[in-house]
Amino acid sequence: MLVICDFDETFTHNDVTQIVWEHYIGPEWRERFLPPYRSGQISHVQFIMNGFREISAPEEDLLKLARAQVRLRSGFASLHQLCAERGWEIVF
Repeated sequence: MLVICDFDETFTHNDVTQIVWEHYIGPEWRERFLPPYRSGQISHVQFIMNGFREISAPEEDLLKLARAQVRLRSGFASLHQLCAERGWEIVF
């Protein structure tokens, strides 16, 4: 079995993408990236790619930021454990 999960506000209490973009791009990301997405000019994947293309921080810095600000929802550890016990792969 394969369990596929989104992460932003699905198994986290906050939106990881917004945390990263606010930190590295600033609040202007909304003015730059949201209008073409909301108008249908670009897809969701293009929207995400446009934002992360702006970030050149090393992975270690991104992880440090996420670890400091992101909270997992209660129950996520249980889901992860259940998947491990049953041999189910879980991807995000």
